[in-house]
Amino acid sequence: MPGKRAPSPATEGKDEAIRVLVVVDDVALGNLIAFTLRHGQHAERRAASVAEAERSIAEWEPHLVLVDIDVEDGKAKELIDEARARERVGVIALTRRSDLRGKLDAFERGADDFI
Repeated sequence: MPGKRAPSPATEGKDEAIRVLVVVDDVALGNLIAFTLRHGQHAERRAASVAEAERSIAEWEPHLVLVDIDVEDGKAKELIDEARARERVGVIALTRRSDLRGKLDAFERGADDFI
């Protein structure tokens, strides 16, 4: 059936699991976020590159995208644009930056919040 998604092993039997795409290139950070999401019984997928994330957004249709805006030297900010082009996709920008410009740029592109 078109549009019907097969459940992941972590969400087997959960019809309404929230799908979260985590776009980070830091393995330790990705592991921590994945652990937290699984504990909350969310379906989680990771992408370490913009291209991989774009494919996941198109194929998996996540409810939320957590994106480290510094992935690929800031190219990951483009994912905010792509997520915003789709209806009902939340975006939270992750950053280690202390400067305000990167955070403002994420908001200007349509991020809902940043951490």
